Amino acid sequence: MSERLHTLQRALAGWQLDALLLTRRDNIAWLTQGASYYVVERAETGVASLLIFPDRVRLLAPENEMPRILAEEPLPFACETGCYPWYTSLETALASCRPARLGSDAPLASTVNMEPELPRLRQGLSEDEKQRFRQLGREAARIVEEVARALCPGISEREVEAAIVGRCLACGIRPVCTLVAADERIALYKHPVPGTKRLARKMLITLGAERLGLNVSLTRMVHLGEPDEALKQRIGTLAGIHADILQAIAVNRRWQDFFAQIQQAYRRHGWTESWREHHQGGP
Repeated sequence: MSERLHTLQRALAGWQLDALLLTRRDNIAWLTQGASYYVVERAETGVASLLIFPDRVRLLAPENEMPRILAEEPLPFACETGCYPWYTSLETALASCRPARLGSDAPLASTVNMEPELPRLRQGLSEDEKQRFRQLGREAARIVEEVARALCPGISEREVEAAIVGRCLACGIRPVCTLVAADERIALYKHPVPGTKRLARKMLITLGAERLGLNVSLTRMVHLGEPDEALKQRIGTLAGIHADILQAIAVNRRWQDFFAQIQQAYRRHGWTESWREHHQGGP
């Protein structure tokens, strides 16, 4: 039995639940170490669910989805299966096995909303996940840097996005967030969705990459020719702030304390209020 499944089953009693229904892709990926059950790329929930009882698991899916899920998705524990016609609903599948006290990670009538509780259980990576996470980071960086080194004046932001997305998909990486900005758009917008702007001197590229439930984010900047002194100084300041923030990271520190040091790092380098201009991440 998966240790994560065992942890989740133990939690049911504390939550006063007879069972928990998981449908969100992030929770399913965590529990199964990689499955997502998605069809629509940007969907938050999948096309199948896992119904977790204290002593067993039941996989619920439409009849047209079940064969591929069983054949191709990771499932590190034994489970029962329950199919229902695609033209009905998940509630149809639950009718024959629905417990009295049911929690759910997605909106569903007459269930207890348990989504706020699940991120705590998901914290921490197994050794296998750590290896996959490092590999994903290396591949994502290689993809972005290959595209970045090939840039030339006149290329559009959307052309850069297309090159990155194509390379990601060929490696089984889902590019869940691709941001590209040329020249003045870099300073104007914090989330520069790629548009028709063409590169003249400088470009920012950000990639959010997902594979088997793990996510990495990275940003690279390119400047054609020698940057001016003001830009060099700004990049140096940014590097200093970043280094201070990395230095402040410590296991078991409260997020509030760490966030206070983020604010202090901006202040030390002369940008007292700049932490307000964009979100600063989180656990």
